[in-house]
Amino acid sequence: MDGEDGSLCGILGLCVNHLESGSTFPVLMITYRKFCSPQDMLSLVFDRKNKMESRFSVGMCEAFNNQTFPFPKVMVLIVFLRRWYRDVFSDFVNPIMITQLGHLRSVLEEAEPKFARHLQFEQWRIPVPPTMMHQVDPISYDISLQDISASDLIQELTIWQQHLYQQIPIPEFVGCHWLIDASKCPHISEVFFLSKRIKLWVTKTILDESNVNILSYFLDCIKESMRLNNWECVYQMYLGFSHPEVKALIQTHFKEIDSSRRQAWTDVTSLFQVENSPFGRYRRVSHNFNPPVLPILGSHLEDLEFVNLSQPDYKENGFINLKKCRVEAGVIEEIRSLQSIHHDLNTMPHIRAWLQNHM
Repeated sequence: MDGEDGSLCGILGLCVNHLESGSTFPVLMITYRKFCSPQDMLSLVFDRKNKMESRFSVGMCEAFNNQTFPFPKVMVLIVFLRRWYRDVFSDFVNPIMITQLGHLRSVLEEAEPKFARHLQFEQWRIPVPPTMMHQVDPISYDISLQDISASDLIQELTIWQQHLYQQIPIPEFVGCHWLIDASKCPHISEVFFLSKRIKLWVTKTILDESNVNILSYFLDCIKESMRLNNWECVYQMYLGFSHPEVKALIQTHFKEIDSSRRQAWTDVTSLFQVENSPFGRYRRVSHNFNPPVLPILGSHLEDLEFVNLSQPDYKENGFINLKKCRVEAGVIEEIRSLQSIHHDLNTMPHIRAWLQNHM
């Protein structure tokens, strides 16, 4: 497929003509924003429609409904639009896109009402499962960290982190904007901000109390995070433990910590021990995690950075580098897959309120 026309119009043609059997559609839908805006892409779709016949006999439409006749070419475009709408609904939030789709439907209604009814795009979107995010009662609960078990604390943190992770839309992963202009990826920035809060809170709490009990508590938190496959939390807590004064405290009290907690710390240290990247060993074992999984976002972003920096967007002949797009789309598809499966946990408002007030 790389031997075909590598222009944006050519790739769009590949998607439309091989929609059911080809693999180019998800690649294009994930990466096209590097080359044009959603409005520009929709305009290309319209241009393609204008080159096709838009009138069909009643018999052809009925045959299509009964799935006894091959898709008319224009109907294939409708199927393309429907998949785009379902897979990347955020592209269609823009009022200009909605207006353009409405115009297309009105044109088709005038030409062939039976055909146009397949463009009822309000019904295309697949319902999104609840993200387990709940409003927290602003009441200040009279509790302390000692009143919260490590298990309950990590479950509530997992719900919070999971919600933020699931809200990151595809466009924010394209183009590595988090390296240049964080305002273009606000959801990624929000995940980063919460992760930094966790790391700093762990360090500060341990240094404030400086005893074996607080070390044991946060090691239990790491164990619970590992049990829930919340690797973002595991990593941030590991970073919190990596402060020089905390490391010295661990060495002082290491023999006083029970064996299961010592083993947890040994396992985490070996997992994130720096090779070429702090995520090297994590990447090798992460494919064995059973979902649901809350991955380390920085690991995926590092993969995307490597892809973007190691290969150009265009070939020497000016065509789009589809090979690069496929690799980039593969990483983002993995993220989307992880976003689609969530932990079935019940929120605890008093713990969420405490975390928001003290972390």
